[in-house]
Amino acid sequence: MAPATHIRPIRTDWFVWDNPPIEWRTQYGRHPGMYWTVNPAGVFRVKFHRSHTPLLPPSVVASLGAGAPLSAGVLLGSVPGVTLRPYQAADLPYLLSRQGVLLAYEMRLGKTALTCHAHDPKDGSLVIVGPLASRDVWVSWVERVHGFRPLVLTGTQDIANTALPLGYPAYFVHFDVVDAWTRFLCATGQTIATLVLDEVHAMQNRKAKRTSAVVVLAGRAERIIGLTGTPMWSKPDSLYALLNLICPGAWDTHFNFAKHYCDAQPGAHGWQYNGLSNADEFAARLQHIMLRRTWHDVAPQLPPTTRVIEPVAVPPSKLASVESAAMLACLARGTNTVAGYLATLRRKLASLKIKAAVDGVEHALANGHPKVVLWTWHTEVADAVAAEIARRVLPGFETYRYRTGSDVDQITMFTATPNPCAIIASIAAGGVAIDLSASDYAIFVELDWIPAYVLQAEMRTFSPARPHVVVYLYADTLIETKLIEALGVKEDFQRSLGLGFDAIAAQVLGT
Repeated sequence: MAPATHIRPIRTDWFVWDNPPIEWRTQYGRHPGMYWTVNPAGVFRVKFHRSHTPLLPPSVVASLGAGAPLSAGVLLGSVPGVTLRPYQAADLPYLLSRQGVLLAYEMRLGKTALTCHAHDPKDGSLVIVGPLASRDVWVSWVERVHGFRPLVLTGTQDIANTALPLGYPAYFVHFDVVDAWTRFLCATGQTIATLVLDEVHAMQNRKAKRTSAVVVLAGRAERIIGLTGTPMWSKPDSLYALLNLICPGAWDTHFNFAKHYCDAQPGAHGWQYNGLSNADEFAARLQHIMLRRTWHDVAPQLPPTTRVIEPVAVPPSKLASVESAAMLACLARGTNTVAGYLATLRRKLASLKIKAAVDGVEHALANGHPKVVLWTWHTEVADAVAAEIARRVLPGFETYRYRTGSDVDQITMFTATPNPCAIIASIAAGGVAIDLSASDYAIFVELDWIPAYVLQAEMRTFSPARPHVVVYLYADTLIETKLIEALGVKEDFQRSLGLGFDAIAAQVLGT
């Protein structure tokens, strides 16, 4: 086929092709996100997105070019004390050449630093939408890279009368209040040059208020960068809201998207979108907007992580007593199911690891690790750990608690204090978005059936500047041995089966 001579780019990620070949119109006439028109002069025209390029003939792809960057971003090496890792530097042009990007680095590989480098303040403001727990991390990195602190937008009352500066260079607003602040952000008097959606997988619900608010912001942004360290789902329907935020219009309406990629089937109560169709095409399109790196990919460029698997002996008589207590507790609550029993037993077994956990804190302090992170799941276990630390560790040793995203000030104090201390964090609340790298020593008092949750929490203490140590305590019993086995297969298992978190847990429980 002859080269396409009538293709021209519109913005960075979109192209227009005048008079495409008739066979191409026939083959892709109903493809999601391609828009076909005939102008008054009779010119047949198609508008298509960068992600459609895997569908195009090679001669057409060659005529598209690389696409001009929206901006130059921050010059590498221009920020004192901030150096991108080699893989980050290699990925920066990818971000600069696209209007919409899904940056899917695994946890602690440097999504925040790379995103800050992709923004140029001369182009307009930087707007960051994310969980409250990530606030301090973003404030710190924006200040390090650009020299100014984002204006943090909080609360939902009297926003219309709030006297805040318009045209500020950067804003941070957390998920819970973004719908209240959308009008203000749209009236800042300055272009939204870069809209950052941190932990973008939290916006998969198309009907949620936060998603609707961010859709409005996305329509005004010159560049949109969605960040996630969470593995992608096996059902493309759950990805539609995210893709439509990052690349508005590129995936068509939800119904057209679902018909083409989700194996849509009519059911008794309407259409069902639970499957996957045109899988190869969908994966090829994702590669043109999604930048994915795993720990395995970049391990040679990172400092080592030392993982210690430490069993805690449980005498048979003690195990029988704990199992009986777990069964009685389930009966008392009316939750006498396998899942309920296992959850209760896991909590009871954690009580047997309290002494070993505090032994670990004392060992860390004695070996040059003044700040320790302890991961728990249940509140009563965290309370018991805190009480044992207060009873045994030196006077003046401070213990902080991180239970929910609103406890971010506890992390700030843990990070800022020069004194030896510990923070007890919930795996459920603290596994994502927070920075605990003030510590290089973490102890898991409890584990979870879903390995990815544990891995996310583990990476909170990672820093590219030094190695770190992670200790996994497990009661030497069948159920907790299963949890350790789950950790051992976490990533290979997930990749080979293409499963999400819940499916992985189901498979592990079934082994």
